[in-house]
Amino acid sequence: MDTTKIIRLHSCVLIICSIIGGLGYYLQYNYFQITSCIPAIIGCVLLLITTLNFKNKRIQFMLLFLVTLVFGIILTRMSVKFIPQQFQPMRKRLYFPVMALSSIIAVIIMAGNYTKAKRNGHKLL
Repeated sequence: MDTTKIIRLHSCVLIICSIIGGLGYYLQYNYFQITSCIPAIIGCVLLLITTLNFKNKRIQFMLLFLVTLVFGIILTRMSVKFIPQQFQPMRKRLYFPVMALSSIIAVIIMAGNYTKAKRNGHKLL
């Protein structure tokens, strides 16, 4: 799969999970929590990076890879922390692993695309 497509798909997963998390919190507590917007902001940043026209595509690829990897590590850590905690709402124990899995899949595909492009001399994005 193309790197741009996988990042756009991953961004959509982040934005949808962010909406679900924010809406679920609001419906439960009648209060909007700003931290539920963090995945959507990261998703929008990733979408912005994919749409910008970089002169050096390698820099664009590395930015996408770095943001996805770092946020994926954070999401994976939070998922491992939240899943066994019975007091956490079910939505949090579901959408954090979904976002973490999406990040892991995106990083694996991007790493595969990078090694394939490096080996064959093709473009990265």
